[in-house]
Amino acid sequence: PGTAEAITDMYGEDTLSIMTYPIKLAKVRGISINKAMAFARSYMDLKKLQDTIIFLQNLDITVNTALKIYNHYLDKTMEVVRQNPYQLVDDIDGIGFATADKIGEKLGIDKDSDFRIQAAIAYCLKRTATMSGNAFLFEKDLYKQTIEILNMDSVNLGERIQEALNDLIILGSVIRYETKAGIAIMHRSIYMIEKRIASRLADLRDRDRKSTRLNSSHVRTSR
Repeated sequence: PGTAEAITDMYGEDTLSIMTYPIKLAKVRGISINKAMAFARSYMDLKKLQDTIIFLQNLDITVNTALKIYNHYLDKTMEVVRQNPYQLVDDIDGIGFATADKIGEKLGIDKDSDFRIQAAIAYCLKRTATMSGNAFLFEKDLYKQTIEILNMDSVNLGERIQEALNDLIILGSVIRYETKAGIAIMHRSIYMIEKRIASRLADLRDRDRKSTRLNSSHVRTSR
């Protein structure tokens, strides 16, 4: 409080406008150049946060969700959201396709945007895992659900979904593999969880087998 009072006593109504100028701050009694630079950095970080929160609130995003988004993207938040709001579906827990779609509409993103189609595919896969516990969707079921979510008229929508799916596979965002029942598609995040679980189970199995062998060997030696 004392330092704040000293700054406002010197600069009055111009205080906020000089907060990003360490040289001017260092003219205030008791403020070293190092402390002035720290003040300036802190103020600029706070200003970026404030500007970003206001930007997101103008897109009808709540403050809590806006903070969650900012904590993930930091200074690149506005750039990411403006360029591809559908990225939020993949990166931010709690943001579904409908929310991203409203943001995209406000920002003027086309309904047939590649970003939108890819996000619909990813959302269907993650929703299936969350809501029904299924780690994957068969390709034909994924197409059906994606078409329902996109809710758009397009004579070549099936081709666009296939192209978007191929791009996601190349990027490694989704995994495609063949089963006896058909072609399965899995979101990468779910796939990695499944792999970790399988690896852990294999470790436990091997540990149990090793323990069994050691116990058998001990029994034979004792005899």
